[in-house]
Amino acid sequence: MRQLIIEIPFDPIPLSRPKFSHGRAYLPPRSRSYRAAVQNIVKELMRRRRLSPLTGELNCRLKFFRKFKPSARNFGDIDNHVKAIFDALQGLLFADDRQIVSVVAQKLKDPDRPRTQITFKPNKNASDR
Repeated sequence: MRQLIIEIPFDPIPLSRPKFSHGRAYLPPRSRSYRAAVQNIVKELMRRRRLSPLTGELNCRLKFFRKFKPSARNFGDIDNHVKAIFDALQGLLFADDRQIVSVVAQKLKDPDRPRTQITFKPNKNASDR
């Protein structure tokens, strides 16, 4: 694999903190729905391209395009956006997010086409360790 580019064609949603009820933690419905939608898109992409889960160390670049200015309060923290994507892809596109050894993430404004672009590349420096 040289690189794998994935586009999630809807508004990025940052991962919310878990809620607690009756001594159990659960994801709020909005986060759960977003995770399921991301997983469905990636499952279909993997099926169409006949992709297997990624192996080895990976570098990842994420671009989160939302309707708001990146500094706007309602854009969400960038680390929560990254975590929402990695949690959705773990066990599906890669076995464990520990495989990801570098991350570059950006928050960008695009009021006409909110989306998330994700690029995975193998870590070329893996043999140096």
